[in-house]
Amino acid sequence: MRQKVFPASSPLVKRLDAQSNRRSFAFFYITNLCNLRCGHCSFQSGPDKKETHMSTPRVLDALDELTGIHDITITGGEPLLHPGFKQVLSRAAGNAGTVYLMTNGIELIGKERIRGFAKTEDMTGLKKGLKSAMESFPENLHLFFPLDSFHLKAFRPFSFLLKGLATLAHTWNGLPDRPFIGFICNETTREKSRELTARFDVAPHTHVGTALFSPWRKQKDIGDWYCSHELNRMPFPGGIYINYKGVYLNEAALLMDLRREIETPLKIGTLAPQSSKNSLERLYLKAVRKFF
Repeated sequence: MRQKVFPASSPLVKRLDAQSNRRSFAFFYITNLCNLRCGHCSFQSGPDKKETHMSTPRVLDALDELTGIHDITITGGEPLLHPGFKQVLSRAAGNAGTVYLMTNGIELIGKERIRGFAKTEDMTGLKKGLKSAMESFPENLHLFFPLDSFHLKAFRPFSFLLKGLATLAHTWNGLPDRPFIGFICNETTREKSRELTARFDVAPHTHVGTALFSPWRKQKDIGDWYCSHELNRMPFPGGIYINYKGVYLNEAALLMDLRREIETPLKIGTLAPQSSKNSLERLYLKAVRKFF
């Protein structure tokens, strides 16, 4: 996996770099539509979230303001369900050093094909389909797939899909001209996460943690939980978070607005295509004067 190097960055990225010691980053939650309905989802994504796509022109305009950024994460929902996904991925890969794509991977070849491969235990067919879907992906891409009991319960053939992805990761991750294949294992305990990484033999390619969504599920008064945690009231230096509802300076503020329609000071505005008044740079400049 290669990282792009840029001779010059956009004015916005220069500001983000200055705040982060050149570790600037952006998260794009381009849709909340998802092909699964997992019980743990912090983003309330699901098959019924059809009106949550960020418009493709809006995403592309924002990506152009971020030319030269250290890394961009594209996520959702399930980002492959966005109608402009291919355009978004291409533009992000051209404008960022590294692109991280968070996907469950099902739409790479489709639910029915995965069910068919799993039923006949056709690992060769599955790997061929995955390779065909990903061979055209940019070299500076990191693909990350969920490895947890929640996704395994939501779609039974998901276990077979993970086995195919794990096998492909062992081969591709040693090649310089292929995207990196990784996994995120956030179980309720680190021990359970380690058990799953051992089961699928993906420890070298996996970020292991614990389920950070737990407070969102268990806390009755989400507003009190938010206000009681200092980090959730602080902007993350060098970072910006964007979804169809607005632009934020940390993920907790985005989740507050998404789940409870509670807007915090860390929501710094909304975007409109080709509008200088609502550009990312303009919004971030206002935030800099207030927070930094």
